[in-house]
Amino acid sequence: MIQAGYPDGRGLPPVSLWINSSEQNRKIAQQIQADLKRIGVDLKIREVDWSTYLKAVEGTKEVAGEAQMFRFGWYLDYPDADAILRAQLHSSNLGPQGNYFRYRSQQFDSLVDEALAVTDPKARADLYRKAERIAVMDDAVWLFLNYMQSSTLFKPYVKGIVHTPLGEFRIPLDRLRIEKPSA
Repeated sequence: MIQAGYPDGRGLPPVSLWINSSEQNRKIAQQIQADLKRIGVDLKIREVDWSTYLKAVEGTKEVAGEAQMFRFGWYLDYPDADAILRAQLHSSNLGPQGNYFRYRSQQFDSLVDEALAVTDPKARADLYRKAERIAVMDDAVWLFLNYMQSSTLFKPYVKGIVHTPLGEFRIPLDRLRIEKPSA
């Protein structure tokens, strides 16, 4: 805070954290508010309905939304770094297209664009790693609060389970079958 010019938070205007209405989101926001208060940051929680929240977060391609800070989650559509990095951080996707953060970096964009055209998996992963280091570590576009994880239990007679790297919510349900022994 001192390097930013706000020793002990003095002079820092209130910061707004936008959340969509839910008890879980409210509890998380209240914890963030309490944590930031300890270092002198006055955090105001803006709890709104989903459509108001999306409008405040997304804005338009040309104009940022009203949300100064917001909580958001993301699940992979397919197991590839491009599914997150391009969608959420490439400058061609500003606003409603997915880059709600309005992040712009020529170096990041170049690496992600190059990686998309590379066919060697190791070289491709290296390019995405460099891009991720720029946006996530150096520029700190995102602040990670938690990583959601869940487990699903199946009875022994449920067959055809195909585990995927995307988690149980992506298990192909059309392959599941019940093979319960007759009594």
